Amino acid sequence: MKLVPLKCPSCSANLELPGDRESAFCTYCGTKILITSEAAGPNLQSIVKLADATYDAGNTQEALLLYNRALEVQPSSSHAWTRRALCTSGETRAGEIRARFKEAAAYLNRARESDSPNLEEIEKAREKIRNDMAHFANIMTARSAESAQQVWSGDYLG
Repeated sequence: MKLVPLKCPSCSANLELPGDRESAFCTYCGTKILITSEAAGPNLQSIVKLADATYDAGNTQEALLLYNRALEVQPSSSHAWTRRALCTSGETRAGEIRARFKEAAAYLNRARESDSPNLEEIEKAREKIRNDMAHFANIMTARSAESAQQVWSGDYLG
């Protein structure tokens, strides 16, 4: 039986209550406490599903927050690390191009090191980030794709 850490809404006592029940009573003040699925902790699949929908809708800032939350629940989620990389590179400003893409590459490396990496998804993300970086550099410098690759030393994304 999994115990769920909770705080009593009446007396603020720290409690550990059985997570397989719908309700329980505070051992200090006797208040009836409803044990909801949110109290049992966030559901990784729900967070990732919402993050994916948010990302697909083009809201990378909100998606990044959700992927960060997913990684708090499951730090070895290859998909969350990969999408975090995409969100990070998508939020790049002119003065921070190298730092943001280096950060994105670090997230892709974390995705590769996860328990069950999705290598196809990681490779697609790596290519998208490279293309986005080249496009961004072209816009900022009004130069060709070759000069965009010079902005980036090439050692971050291979």
